[in-house]
Amino acid sequence: MRRSIGRENRCVMKPRLFLFFLVALAAGLAAGGVCVAGEGGLSSLAVTPIPIPLAGELNTPGAEVSGMAWWGDLLVILPQYPGRFGKPGQGQGRLFGLRESSIRESLVHDPPSPVEPFPISFDAQGVEASLPGFEGWEALGFSGDRAFLLAEARKKGRMRSWLVSGVMGKGVEPSLRLLPKTLARVPIQVQLKNISHEALVVRGSSILALFEANGANVNPRPLAAVFSWNPEGDAPARKEFAPFPLLEYRVTDATAPDEAGCFWVVNTLFPGDVEKLSPGPDPWPVPPEAAGTVARERLIPLCMENGRVRVGEGPVLWLAGANDRTPRNWEAVARLEGKGFLLITDKHPSTILALVPWP
Repeated sequence: MRRSIGRENRCVMKPRLFLFFLVALAAGLAAGGVCVAGEGGLSSLAVTPIPIPLAGELNTPGAEVSGMAWWGDLLVILPQYPGRFGKPGQGQGRLFGLRESSIRESLVHDPPSPVEPFPISFDAQGVEASLPGFEGWEALGFSGDRAFLLAEARKKGRMRSWLVSGVMGKGVEPSLRLLPKTLARVPIQVQLKNISHEALVVRGSSILALFEANGANVNPRPLAAVFSWNPEGDAPARKEFAPFPLLEYRVTDATAPDEAGCFWVVNTLFPGDVEKLSPGPDPWPVPPEAAGTVARERLIPLCMENGRVRVGEGPVLWLAGANDRTPRNWEAVARLEGKGFLLITDKHPSTILALVPWP
């Protein structure tokens, strides 16, 4: 059973929770730092990522990982350009996979031992070639054996987002084949260079596509695009837009939701994006371990509720160790039950796999 947001990570400074927080500190559960309370009950906690060494083909900046999601006990890792690992120009390439058991075995050691993702055959079925100005795959999610991917494109200087479905093969070696007839356009809210939809949340027959920029100065009324789908292979149909909270910086990926419809998003600021994103005031207090830098690296809890997306309970988790000279561009996240979060960067500063432990 997945953990619900607001239980294991609650450190908002309210009287009935203060004793719990002190006990957690005494037990060493608050990994990395002390909870910092802000206005309106918002709180922050710094957590130190634990690097997990990568071996094999994925251990290169050229991998440019852009998303990952669980398919059963297999963590499927999505490179932005799978063709770099396959046959150039033929729409065929590779994703990568890690078994949950191998990740847990790595974490038994201190420091963690290397893990080596294995290749997963990827057949785009001509979808990449059909999108003018295709700029790569940005997100991945699953519902059973059905996969959903977000693609980014730029046509005549204007950004575009596309949603497409595919089917995972259960042969001796896992594979993913896209279904071109399911391709659907995702409306772009605001035109900003290299900004599109970068996160997917799949819950039952509903799919949320999350826009990357949701700050007050660039997108003052952010919305999540909601699609429905059916297993017959029809193209996903956009049902509605769901109001989305104002979040400064960038939303680059999301975990799968729990039973209550709650999930976490990666929320980052790369120093080079300050002018483009024009960040407004941020409501969460900055923990001492994350202060003194322009770069922002954190995880924010969100929940789907009554047709909208709201901020979840508990603290925002700030990743200790961020710096402006070699900022880490976290682009993929997935929960690891009982442990915390797995995150992967793209090529900045290199391909880094890390565990962010539950506080």
